[in-house]
Amino acid sequence: MTWRDNYRQASFRGVPFFVADASLDTGRRAAVHEYALRDTPFVEDVGRKAREFTLSGYVVGTDYFAARDALIEACEKSGPGELIHPYRGALTVSCTSSRFTEGRDNGGMCEFSLTFVESGQQRYPSALTDYGVKVAAASRIIKAAAVDDFVGRMVVGGVPQFVRDAAANEMEKLADILAGLSIPGAASEDMASLARDVAVFVQAIGKLSADPALLAETVVSVIEKLRTTFGGGVKVLSVLDAIIALSPDSAVAGTATRAQARENGKATVDLIRYTALSEKAVAMQAIEYATYNDAIEAREAFSDQVDVLSESAGDNVFGALMDLRTVVVEAVPTADRNLPRLRSVQLAESIPAVVLAYRLYDDLSRIEEIVSRNAVRNPAFLPSDRALEVLTDG
Repeated sequence: MTWRDNYRQASFRGVPFFVADASLDTGRRAAVHEYALRDTPFVEDVGRKAREFTLSGYVVGTDYFAARDALIEACEKSGPGELIHPYRGALTVSCTSSRFTEGRDNGGMCEFSLTFVESGQQRYPSALTDYGVKVAAASRIIKAAAVDDFVGRMVVGGVPQFVRDAAANEMEKLADILAGLSIPGAASEDMASLARDVAVFVQAIGKLSADPALLAETVVSVIEKLRTTFGGGVKVLSVLDAIIALSPDSAVAGTATRAQARENGKATVDLIRYTALSEKAVAMQAIEYATYNDAIEAREAFSDQVDVLSESAGDNVFGALMDLRTVVVEAVPTADRNLPRLRSVQLAESIPAVVLAYRLYDDLSRIEEIVSRNAVRNPAFLPSDRALEVLTDG
C-alpha cells in the first residue's frame, strides 16, 4: 500500500477543500529553571505540547465564492470540529487562525492558510465513593449498637446458674457451626488457625457468660476472624448465612427467672446474628459478581435477612440495620460496575454452540461460556426444548 492509497480528501466540518502543503508543529513542553552560579539549567518536562496543524490550500471554480464562504463559516464556528487531514486522517481540532487571500492574477480561486490545534474534552475533578470504606463504617456502627443492646439486656448477677447458662447454650450453637465448617480452597494453615480460636472460645464460654461485655467482644472478634481469615467474598457467605439463621431456644417462661433466661438466650442470638450480618455486608461488597443478576439476587437476599432481624430489634439497632441495608443497596453492585446481564434464548431448532456464539457475540471464544452455563452435554447440539441462559453486555 502506497501513500496515495492513504491520501484523503481534506475537509473541515464537512466543507471540502484542496491542500497544497501541510505542516505539523509538535514537541514537548518544558519549564527551564536557571539557578544562580550554575552554568547549566534544569529542564523540567511538563508534558507533550499541543499538536498544531497548518494547512495551506485553496478552493477553485467558477463559483468558488460558495466554497470559500462555507469554509470561512466553518472556521469561525465555536467549539472543536472534525478535520479530515489528507495525510493524518480524522482529527478533532479547533481552528485558531485562518487567513484567506484572493487576487486579480488568480481569478476563480481563493488561497488560504488554516491553523488547527488538537482539541480534547474538558475534564473536571469528580468524586468517587469508596463503597468498601462506606460498608465497613456501617458494619462497625451496627456491631457497636449490637454490643450495647446485648450488654443492656443481659442479666447475670443475682440470678440462678441456669439463667447465666442460657447465654452459654446459645454460644455453643455458634461454636458448633464454626467447628464444623469447611471452606473450599482455604489454606490448611488458615483453617488450623481458626480451629484453634474456636477451641479457645469453646473452653471459655462458661466464664464469658458471666461477663456480658467481654462475651460480646469475644463474639464479635470470632466472627470477624472468620471473614478476615478467608478474605471475605463467596468463601464465607454460606457460613455467615448459617449463623444468621440461628434461632434462640423457645423455652416457656413460667417465672421471672425463666423469662430472664429466655431473654439472655435471645439477646445472645441477636448479638451473634447482627454481627454475622454486618460481616456479610463487608464480604458481599468485596465479591466480583459474574453478572448483574447475581449481584441483585445477593442484594435482595440480604435485604430479606435485614427485614427478619429488624422485626424485634431495639431502636438503635433498627436504625443501624436500615443504614446498613441502604449502603449495601448502593454498593452491590455499584453504579460504575458495568456487569453483563442474563437473558433467555429459545432456539427454534437444535444448533451447535459455535453457531449461537457467532450469532450472539461474533466471538467463538464464548462457546465454553454458553455450554457450561447451560450444562450442555454435547456442544454440537444445543437443546431447543428449553430456554438457554446467555449473557449480554452490561
